[in-house]
Amino acid sequence: MEGIWTGSDYELTIEFAHKKQMEKAFARLMREPALTNFWVDQQRTVPFRAPLFEESPMTIVFGALEMWPDIFFPCRISALALGNLTISIPQNAFAQHFAYTYPLTLENNPWLAKINDCFIRLATGIYKAVPFLSAAIGEEIAGDITVSNLFEKDLPNVLMIVPESLLQSVSTKPRHKWVQLLL
Repeated sequence: MEGIWTGSDYELTIEFAHKKQMEKAFARLMREPALTNFWVDQQRTVPFRAPLFEESPMTIVFGALEMWPDIFFPCRISALALGNLTISIPQNAFAQHFAYTYPLTLENNPWLAKINDCFIRLATGIYKAVPFLSAAIGEEIAGDITVSNLFEKDLPNVLMIVPESLLQSVSTKPRHKWVQLLL
């Protein structure tokens, strides 16, 4: 695990309207069977205990995300009091399991589709419990995508997860890849 957290991350980031929604989503995520072993440090010496935002407007928890039986990726879950929740997997972890090629695109790394599917399942489960404004999957995207700029940016390697209500409220579709949440 030494050096696994150096370099960039591949992320699912979710935007909520307010802090209370994000707190409910975080609680839902902590019950997700695919996520295990929650710690407040990378060395796994201090187990995570709620509540969120006790000492800071940001809570970070480290854990493991099970993608397939017996294949776990280290992950970092970041919760911002402003209403953002992000699950990050260090790209160095991918190289331990797959033929990893940079840049991290589906064309270069076909196995990335399975990672995206896992993130879409997580986002769908969260949305069923706590509807969110928008979500995105991609490299180092936390905080970069919001509802206000969702349709303005041209992001060829980002996968948007868009609630039906948002798609119906705009006249143009995103210029990049997107998935409509089907519930």
